[in-house]
Amino acid sequence: KKKNYHETLQDVYAEIQRKKLPVRHLHLDSWWYPKDNNSAVTEWTPLQSMFPRGWADFDALHKETGFPFTMHNRYWSAHTVYAKQNGGNFSFRVEEEYAIPDDPSFWDFLIGEAAGHGMYNYQQDWLDTEYQFLNITRTDVEIARRWLVQMGDAATKHGVYVQYCMPFSRHVLQALEVPAVSQVRASEDNVHVPYVPNNVWIAASSIVIDALGMSPMKDNFLSTRFGDLFQWNHGVELENRLHSLVATLSTGPVNFGDKIGKFNAPLIMRSADATGRLLQPSSPGMALDKWFATLAQSRLAALEPVRLSDDPFLQQAECVGNGYRADLVLGFHLTRDTPITPADLHLSGQGTLYAVPLPTGEEVDVKEAAGARPQVFTQLSPLVLSRSSWPSFQYWQIMRPLGGAWLLVGELAKWVPSSPSRITKVEADGEHLTVTVRGAPGESVSLAAAKLEGSQPQPAVVRTCTVPAGGVMVVGMHDGACSGERTVFV
Repeated sequence: KKKNYHETLQDVYAEIQRKKLPVRHLHLDSWWYPKDNNSAVTEWTPLQSMFPRGWADFDALHKETGFPFTMHNRYWSAHTVYAKQNGGNFSFRVEEEYAIPDDPSFWDFLIGEAAGHGMYNYQQDWLDTEYQFLNITRTDVEIARRWLVQMGDAATKHGVYVQYCMPFSRHVLQALEVPAVSQVRASEDNVHVPYVPNNVWIAASSIVIDALGMSPMKDNFLSTRFGDLFQWNHGVELENRLHSLVATLSTGPVNFGDKIGKFNAPLIMRSADATGRLLQPSSPGMALDKWFATLAQSRLAALEPVRLSDDPFLQQAECVGNGYRADLVLGFHLTRDTPITPADLHLSGQGTLYAVPLPTGEEVDVKEAAGARPQVFTQLSPLVLSRSSWPSFQYWQIMRPLGGAWLLVGELAKWVPSSPSRITKVEADGEHLTVTVRGAPGESVSLAAAKLEGSQPQPAVVRTCTVPAGGVMVVGMHDGACSGERTVFV
């Protein structure tokens, strides 16, 4: 609307402030720098049409908002101004249409400059294209390694993280030698097409990424289900809740990409506390062995296991804290009734377990959600995810008795009720259950817990307390005492 991108992002910031959303960073995708006719990068600097004052606009935006930036980059053009072949200062391997840098001083310059203008996370996208569109990367056994190691060394030097996007397995494995890589995108692009769960089924890739010490990342999503139809920047996100949940379970960043006026604050805040700290599990949602075993018998598995499989998608995430553990089970694309046992979750031999359904709405009535009675979860009493049509999903928490007498259901207003980022310590005996939580001073936190009579859970109690100035409080679930703060009984 006759505004440049700096002005538009100022409006985005104003909307964030109006909605009181504790956003912690800004992701600048591929639209801000110049490219050639092949969409390859010629120069990684702000386009004047987007940011009339160039880097000065980045500096102003960084100062105005306080946001650090994730900054996107892609594959290099044969016409890049940085290559010596084109009058630049750095060594590149240049072919007919594309190029690849082969010079540590180039990365020192590129990442150092951007870090000076607010970048804290360098997103290297189109890794597959940079690799497969060049001959040199498939004939020289060292060039691809040097490319990624030099990139990572410069990032480490300048205190910048690296995020890999559209990688082959070889790129992810190479990251073992590049400690600056903290995230790998596990999903495809989110194109907001509501017919297949292509962007939310990241749980298989997450197994590998997590095992290599990085966080899986899901692409952005629209927090509002229906935007302005037929506009590229906000179409239909038929299952915005599932996108939000999967992003939260990923242990990577949670990025919403709505246009101004479409930010769904209640749904966005299901992922974070009032400081913007993400309330995530200890490990990401990862595909169950049960899914792989079923998939192996599918006639379509060899073609495209994610899109063409008719099998339910099942994943598990763990929350391991000081004095407690909980497991989260998510099922979607539920084409048939699907029983899940403790053995399916590798929880056999861990004593009596209990399962409780978790709320899946955009906004949660905690009192109503706490009315769901936990059920005994054993091999003979499995959890059954009922058949439902896409895009429905079902979400459960598996709990262990604490002190032999309590079940900590947790903070039901959040996607991860027992996140170690919120609950830092639990102490329990037969009569007492105390929970230490952290949050923003003045933030209201509601926790639920159920007492066991024998093996039978009683109706859950909810304690709602206000976080004191120090940011930490101890909640007595047995008596409502709460770090000296007034407790509201729900």
